Amino acid sequence: QTPAKQSKVETVVGVDNIAYNIQGKVCLKNSKQRRRTGFLEEYRLDGAYLLKPDRAKGRPGIYEGISSDETPVLIKTWPRADAGSDSDLFDIWRHELRQLLRLAGYPGSSDFIAKLDKAGSDAKGFYLVLDPGQRRPLHTVLERAVAGSWIRTPRLAQNRIRIWRNLERTAAGLETLHAQGLLHRNLDDWAILTAGGEEADFQLTGFEWSMRIVGIETFGKGRQRNIGPHKEDSFGRDWFMFGLLAARLLHVNEERLFDIKVPSHDVADHLGASEARLLRQLVQVERLARLDGDVVLGKISDVIQLLSAEVASRDPKLHVVLRLGPGAALSEAIRLAS
Repeated sequence: QTPAKQSKVETVVGVDNIAYNIQGKVCLKNSKQRRRTGFLEEYRLDGAYLLKPDRAKGRPGIYEGISSDETPVLIKTWPRADAGSDSDLFDIWRHELRQLLRLAGYPGSSDFIAKLDKAGSDAKGFYLVLDPGQRRPLHTVLERAVAGSWIRTPRLAQNRIRIWRNLERTAAGLETLHAQGLLHRNLDDWAILTAGGEEADFQLTGFEWSMRIVGIETFGKGRQRNIGPHKEDSFGRDWFMFGLLAARLLHVNEERLFDIKVPSHDVADHLGASEARLLRQLVQVERLARLDGDVVLGKISDVIQLLSAEVASRDPKLHVVLRLGPGAALSEAIRLAS
């Protein structure tokens, strides 16, 4: 049942007997922070949304903030309507809350799935507080990154290694969902959190439109999964969206990617054929007999190995030539030392 509007704050900290409270001492580098009332009163929020809410699409707004213990947080908010029912927003909020709690209990998920810190509601809206560490939405990181940063210069093989290592983490997070019969259905650069640093750290979020496949709980490894057409919700659709995200990060022209007349080695002049082929397999221009997390992770690993070998072969090899022999100062020094 939809909670009635009221002035009293309804804080849900221990939903399903699970509580989250992670300590930290990092502050936002932004002077436009202000405190709010209600559920948000314990946070100092950035002055503007990172992402504005869209009620028609059920999309939450996203704020950067600092908690009372100086921990950086991301707050997803679904503002209540001025008039009318909020049941649709309540259902979307509750759905994502349940997915985050469910995924938190899956072994190994905490490294690839965004962590929930707190959830609640008040007279103004419904809220999910994420504990991202230094991470922010990938969309924001791309906008703020300087022109020469690795995440914006994929023409360099070394930078593509970093991008593929991050995509490897996203693929692992996606496989975590699929192993439980869940579809993400909303994979884009707002559904990925990252600090944009040297270490691979992509985390998956944005589960407000995720969906459980009825009658499916788990899949055995190696089992073939139904891919289905792109316009329908399916595991294959999730991998298709993952492939589009990868193509954008790697600065690949989508028209050339989907044009079967263009050979793989000509899809982009800065990509290797193995990279282009994997992108085409993800967007299902080239069909695989089996498309799942194990297959994708194996192929990403192969790409990283090839790129690493390419970078290693280009590294300059420095040599030092020393003259040894009668009368050489170094020879005399070695003789005296021994």
